[in-house]
Amino acid sequence: MSHIFRFCLLLPVVLGGFPQVCAAQKTPAAAVRSLVKNPAGFTAGLDRQTRFLGVLPPAAWTGAAPIRNALKSDLKVPAGLLEQWIKPQLSAGGKMAVFPGRQTVDAVIFDLDGTLLDSLNAWDKAAVYYLRGLGIEPPPEFDQIVAHLPLMEGALLAKRQFNLPLTPEEILEATLAPVRKRYLTDIPAKPGVPAMIRFLHAQGIKLCIATASDGAMAEAALKRLGLWEYFDFLITCDEVGVGKNQPAVYEAALARLGTQKARTLVVEDALHALQTAKRAGFRTAAIADEYYEPKSQVLLMREADYYIPAFDRCRFER
Repeated sequence: MSHIFRFCLLLPVVLGGFPQVCAAQKTPAAAVRSLVKNPAGFTAGLDRQTRFLGVLPPAAWTGAAPIRNALKSDLKVPAGLLEQWIKPQLSAGGKMAVFPGRQTVDAVIFDLDGTLLDSLNAWDKAAVYYLRGLGIEPPPEFDQIVAHLPLMEGALLAKRQFNLPLTPEEILEATLAPVRKRYLTDIPAKPGVPAMIRFLHAQGIKLCIATASDGAMAEAALKRLGLWEYFDFLITCDEVGVGKNQPAVYEAALARLGTQKARTLVVEDALHALQTAKRAGFRTAAIADEYYEPKSQVLLMREADYYIPAFDRCRFER
């Protein structure tokens, strides 16, 4: 008896309160849809019954912390999303998320931080810590505001808002100093990224990076990780003058790639950036990151054409 079929038959036992509803379910899809009524019971039940069912507990799901958090929260997660999240985890034979290949796309525009690099924690409150070092306590929303701006625009905002006696260039350099050190030394690629990049490059797919980060820092990190050679170019939001709440950086990348928009994929981890690319007519793929709150992961899955829990837990189209 397969793990998935056993899971469907025993789901009422696991949930301890799903009388007969799942007993007659004959497919994982129907069983998973039933979980919408009791996601907390589902996660607790799997943790208790892992060995008996022969499936991985949620705590062991690779790259799936945002999924677990969403299930355990009071968010109403649509049945289709639950099925897409959970079904691949039930057994080795489950259908994995698919990352598009040459059949579908000719080029991929990658975000950097939180997409290719596990680096979001390095940026967390960088501007706030800099201002605190000057004896200034910024308002709570300041960090989120500058996170959506090009770097130099954020430095200009800090100068104006707090009347700093420094040039924007000096403010930016001081803010970036601790972050730059980490890019040069220890920020890793996210799991599965090196193999994915090499695979796509071997297919002849054009690859580039569109980032809100500092270009020199990004290049240094990618060279340290042995990935820089696979990208055609890197473009920053500072180069185009606006952040990813506008599509300028994606459009500029597309112009340099010379590919059709319908066959150009934008890969992002941030909801606002993915929404911008999607509204501009690009194909989109979202990669999960534990940095973001569960609600944003649910929204990412709804918005993206492809949702990837982790690059080392997906199948690559050939």
